[in-house]
Amino acid sequence: MSTKQSSQRAHESDALDGFILVRPVWVDDETVKACKGCETSFTPLRRKHHCRQCGNIFCQECTSKNIALPQLGYLKPERVCSGCFDIAYLIGYVISNDKSTQTHGARGLLDIVERGNEQEISYLINNGGLDALVYLCRATQSCDLHLLGTTALASLAGNESFKSYIIMKGSLPHLYQLILLYYNKTVSETLDLSNTLKFLDSVSSIILNIANVLYYLSTSGSLCQHMLADDTALDAILKLADFQLGTLYDDDSSEDDSLPSYEEIRLRVELARSLAAKTISCLSTYPSHQLLIIEYPLDGLDRLMRLLHSNIYEVRKYAAKSIAYLSLRNDKYKSILIKDGRAELLTSLISLEDEQLLKDNQVAISHACCAMANLATNAESQQLLIHQPLLLSNLCRMVGYFLTDREIQRHVARLLANFALYGK
Repeated sequence: MSTKQSSQRAHESDALDGFILVRPVWVDDETVKACKGCETSFTPLRRKHHCRQCGNIFCQECTSKNIALPQLGYLKPERVCSGCFDIAYLIGYVISNDKSTQTHGARGLLDIVERGNEQEISYLINNGGLDALVYLCRATQSCDLHLLGTTALASLAGNESFKSYIIMKGSLPHLYQLILLYYNKTVSETLDLSNTLKFLDSVSSIILNIANVLYYLSTSGSLCQHMLADDTALDAILKLADFQLGTLYDDDSSEDDSLPSYEEIRLRVELARSLAAKTISCLSTYPSHQLLIIEYPLDGLDRLMRLLHSNIYEVRKYAAKSIAYLSLRNDKYKSILIKDGRAELLTSLISLEDEQLLKDNQVAISHACCAMANLATNAESQQLLIHQPLLLSNLCRMVGYFLTDREIQRHVARLLANFALYGK
């Protein structure tokens, strides 16, 4: 490529905010005897034509449409095959500067994904459609476009055949940034006039979509290991598990019957938070992730421990499960888990007095007892635990209250046995 061509493509890339795809390798003319589309044999009168979108060879009838392909660096209309045309023009719409045009393109891509036809989806992914969906999440400030993009990504993540492409296409950093963006927008202590019912409806759907993507990926071992590439990733997931909806600004949209109620939106956020906590527990099973969580500089352990006292049961349960996984680290890290007041946060889970609260937190209490039993195999962390007020009496109370729960009985017995190993 000449210097002039390189400069032109760099200018085009800047204009498209970096959305430039690799041009396909053209199929060799000599290897093709018939049209890829209609399978009609080529003759001296039926000439061969390359589709600029996919690189395959077609006849004139099957490549009769022309369209600009700025994502491939073609700013003037170029020949594309009938099969590529729909995807090509939708991608072109997505990277337009006009929001209504972008919305049309985004809806078109979402429709293809939601139809669930695996052949269509594969074609979309292989020809830049997934790149365009990621572009919606990173290059626009529109809540509506973020909603369309994340809805499509959530649908793809739920399909075992396609969810790996979400990581391969570099989606996660942009999804993490969206979490941080909307977290900061909704936690303001002052009344935000943008927090209308319509806005909060969109935000709750966006974060639920992202939570679904993250959870689907975390359940796949090979993909889960790529989810915590840096501190921003963990920060975003912890904030998602503690996402606050914000104060509703009462405006005319509150009277729109097509919108859900504030309570329905709040429940959607609770589901997103629960999925985030489940994601953290999946991430916590991997030693490399355990180390990152423990050594995370932005109060990662404190924030995780505080989730034990979330107002959402699923968050409490999976936070406790995460801590149980982290407690399996070697002695060097066991005491770090419960230093600086974190032992109090952990042990306070078994100090509940109300019987209904105990019953409601049964699984979380089981995970907490498991964590304490693991931690008690280390002298330093054992001392941090044993100095917690009323710990032994609360443990005995747990044994008496959960007589039929074999897991709690086993964890408490193991904890007491580990305490007995140290005479001091």
